[in-house]
Amino acid sequence: PFRAMPPRHYQPARSPDPRRWADGLAAWDWLLLGDKAFATDVNRWLSDATRFDSGYEIDLRHYREIEFDSTLLDELMRVDDDRPLDRRSLREQVEKLQEGRRLQIRNRQNGVSLFPQDLGVGVSQVVPVIVAALHSTSGLVAIEEPESNIHPAFQVVLADLFMTQAKANPNVLFLI
Repeated sequence: PFRAMPPRHYQPARSPDPRRWADGLAAWDWLLLGDKAFATDVNRWLSDATRFDSGYEIDLRHYREIEFDSTLLDELMRVDDDRPLDRRSLREQVEKLQEGRRLQIRNRQNGVSLFPQDLGVGVSQVVPVIVAALHSTSGLVAIEEPESNIHPAFQVVLADLFMTQAKANPNVLFLI
């Protein structure tokens, strides 16, 4: 019943593997590889005052890293030079940079984003349950002890989540 916490700087599986749902890591994969609209749906359940109201939200960022000693950074940081910027060249260089994704959990009160393993166990345990419930539109969703390590008030909201999703997706069978 204990769902795995993704390690720091977690990278999702390169191809979908349904076996990863057993320990919850597929939920983190889905959040990282999915679109921001899905993360928004998860955040509605995670942070809405009428739902979990956990005070946290998924902070999904897409980025490209620029090396500190690169000519691209030098060009972007140039301010005192009278030469015009070659925007086309800069764009081409930026597009060549490798794209990355990072998933953190943001504290809504103070704006601090942390990796999942830096939070209490409860949030890291409930996120895969929320993702599994929202992700599935058909088939079987089997979750052992979804209430494990979470506040009793969250346990009640979990029941609401399952009922809402079962009504919205009659082709999903929830085995809790």
